[in-house]
Amino acid sequence: MAVEKLREFVAGLVEQYVAVVGVRVAAEPDTAHYAQLTTALDKFYRRLHAITQLLPNTNFGDTALDLVIEAASSRCQASLTALKMGLASSLGDVRHALAAPRHPTQDGTESTQHQLNEHLTRLVAATAASIKDRMATLQLSHCDEQLQLEDKKGLTPLHNITDGMREAGQRLLNHYVHTQGASVSQMLRRSVELKDWLGCGEPRSVRRVMRTVLDEISTMETQVGALYEEGNRRDRSSDSSRRTFHSLSASRGGPGSRSTWASYAPSQLDNSLVANLNKLWSERIEIFAPVEFTRVSILTGIVKISLKTLLESVRLRTFSRFGLQQVQVDAHYLRTYLWKFVADE
Repeated sequence: MAVEKLREFVAGLVEQYVAVVGVRVAAEPDTAHYAQLTTALDKFYRRLHAITQLLPNTNFGDTALDLVIEAASSRCQASLTALKMGLASSLGDVRHALAAPRHPTQDGTESTQHQLNEHLTRLVAATAASIKDRMATLQLSHCDEQLQLEDKKGLTPLHNITDGMREAGQRLLNHYVHTQGASVSQMLRRSVELKDWLGCGEPRSVRRVMRTVLDEISTMETQVGALYEEGNRRDRSSDSSRRTFHSLSASRGGPGSRSTWASYAPSQLDNSLVANLNKLWSERIEIFAPVEFTRVSILTGIVKISLKTLLESVRLRTFSRFGLQQVQVDAHYLRTYLWKFVADE
């Protein structure tokens, strides 16, 4: 009976002691240096563990360990918050630097690629230094040695961190492609909606908006090329344009169309149309597909979004003969100059 009363008395005191220590640990400021806190928690755990050995049928060591784990989790969360704030500050500095007026180089051109490389190097260096510093302070090696924590199965695996970083990078890259694609798409959509296609004259040249679109994509290529490698692209077929033009001219009554279609029997003509339609639907292009971390893949994603917008805008309009010819001139211009930016012609 005396031992039981002593156990209850000690348990009450330990409960108060743990509560006071918990309040004190929670009030400890985040200084990014946890050596003193680690030593204090080590002593705290040792004292409660010693009481457990003196009094049988008690488990004060686990109570102390719960407080140690709670303190470690709190410091990890504080370190994550500090890293986020540091990254946001670094990104803000880069954003302000990019928005500032640029100084021309000796040849009169703006050193965009050099500036991007500089900003990227600084951003990566600052982020890596912050992560290394925080990771060094969070590795409670002294605590592991003192508490003899050999089982580290509860630690976060390295691949979880790398996968999370890659997923965040993929989301950021997809957002960039969608944003830039929407910017170019807005120009194309407004150029189609605001033009009088029924009353326009005979086309003399490509419209100015198409040149603007090409300039915008060229600028994006320079910016992206400063950060990413080229990537893989399919070889451009030398005769694809001739095949496409020949098939279009034949179907629209161009030179040689009578002899071409007259050579097909009705059944052969039907089979040919079915085969071409099946090929058309089987090669459907996915517009908003995730892009790879290469320059060609990023620009391909932007171009696909832009051309899809142009296609849908044209599909909803009514054209006169000259209006249709103007669209054909613009399309030929884009076909001539855009292929070098994309992975697949």
